[in-house]
Amino acid sequence: MVRAFSLISALLLSVVLLPGCENKQSMAQFVKVSGKVEARTGPSEKFVAAVQQGLLPSGGAVRTMPESSADLLLIASKGVIEIKPDTYFELPTSENDVRQESGTIIYRINQDKGGFSVVTPHGLTGVLGTVFELSVASDSTTVGVQEGKVSLTNRQGESRTVQANEKLVMDASGKFSEKTVFDLKTDSYKYIKQNEKWVPAKE
Repeated sequence: MVRAFSLISALLLSVVLLPGCENKQSMAQFVKVSGKVEARTGPSEKFVAAVQQGLLPSGGAVRTMPESSADLLLIASKGVIEIKPDTYFELPTSENDVRQESGTIIYRINQDKGGFSVVTPHGLTGVLGTVFELSVASDSTTVGVQEGKVSLTNRQGESRTVQANEKLVMDASGKFSEKTVFDLKTDSYKYIKQNEKWVPAKE
């Protein structure tokens, strides 16, 4: 396990880029790549193997294969996300919304006055400084919150608020389930807050 100081130094000093990334604004950097993880720099680009410490520009996308995962540091003090196996994730070309088409991601989002939103095929998840897990299946979106709170909005514009230790499911038609108890489990790096920012912890 890489210690926090050396890892953060590598993130700040790295000049390893995905092909075609040099002329685009970098919005994220790979903290960890495990197994087969692919990324592309834009909608018209091909997917290539992602590399640890590599950068991802606005409009870029990541997909993880079975038994593969990746952690991304969201630049501009947004936070850290843990992308689980069989997941597809896109960075925005503008505005603040990211897109999660499928799979499971743990989001650790820093306090940010501008907010943070995740678009899924079934609706929108709105965030303001929180830790939550978002799972997208073909027939539903599930949000589980460990810290803070998020809003889950369906395509009809109806919203529900999910708070710490709560889980809520929204099906493809926009119907919400009853809330249940949520307990976050992760096998990734341990992250801690320093000066209100999420960073990898020392082992």
